[in-house]
Amino acid sequence: MSAVSAVLLKAGTGVEPESVVIDGLESIQSLVGGNIEAVRIFAQKRDTDEPFELVGYCDDEGLVKDSEMNWLATALFRQEIRGNVVVVTDAGDGENADVPDTFVKWLMSGFLRRVAESYNEASFIAEVMQFAVENNLVPEEEIMEVMNSMGQDIDNEGQTPETVQKMNELLEKILKAVQNHNAEEDGVQLVNEIEDWLKTETEK
Repeated sequence: MSAVSAVLLKAGTGVEPESVVIDGLESIQSLVGGNIEAVRIFAQKRDTDEPFELVGYCDDEGLVKDSEMNWLATALFRQEIRGNVVVVTDAGDGENADVPDTFVKWLMSGFLRRVAESYNEASFIAEVMQFAVENNLVPEEEIMEVMNSMGQDIDNEGQTPETVQKMNELLEKILKAVQNHNAEEDGVQLVNEIEDWLKTETEK
């Protein structure tokens, strides 16, 4: 495998895509942190009608290890992904290829902006969702349903009323759960910050 220009999507909140160069399986594993599996989705080049296939390499035991949620990769590939992800394109012959520069620019700007718009302050809402899952406040399946809707909206470059409604319903449910949660177990400050933020969002 020759050196390939890729994009690293890190797990967690408050992160941005990073341009990286990979050169073989070991370099991917070092970034992902374990044995890898591939997730795939087709994308479209903006300047042509030619589609290309994005390949995301992630830790194949991310769920088993309960690794940190990768919110960017989850939105991009429309499925729950844990841990860091290395994104390349499929050269069509079983080999990896460079990620197009135009797509990298979109990831760095348009994608992040649209994720932020869909999430409504993406970093904090990601923490809210993670907090809700870790403390069993709402079923993880409900969060993933909203995430999938967001991913579709990002592809279509707009937010649908259905996604807005799903998000509002989820936020209201999390707000009620947070209000009933024992703050002493997880820190009063974090719970109060989440509650204050959710009240603001659900009143809009």
